[in-house]
Amino acid sequence: MFRLAENTSAIVVHESVCKHLESCGFDQLLFIKPEDWVG
Repeated sequence: MFRLAENTSAIVVHESVCKHLESCGFDQLLFIKPEDWVG
């Protein structure tokens, strides 16, 4: 998990981290696939 220097509002996480957070009930986060990112 890390922030991009060019866009500090975005946090990059591995897909396994994304799935774990979702399974724990974190439903206020928005996950975007890298190929869909326009940042």
